[in-house]
Amino acid sequence: MMKHSLTPSSPYTDPKYFGKHVITIDGEIFVATTGEEAVRLLNELKQKHPHKKPTLAYVPREETLILVLWR
Repeated sequence: MMKHSLTPSSPYTDPKYFGKHVITIDGEIFVATTGEEAVRLLNELKQKHPHKKPTLAYVPREETLILVLWR
């Protein structure tokens, strides 16, 4: 688990977060490398900060292709 300070859009533009699960809560960024670690970390953060709402996201690697289907 890594802990960093949150800056606007930092998890989505900083290469150190690419390919990782990122949880933001109370202005801080917590990083997990696997989905299982992210779930464990999310549960810990919910217990430590019961009145805060965490945000969990996966930051794709730079070369990840995201396809969108239009109807």
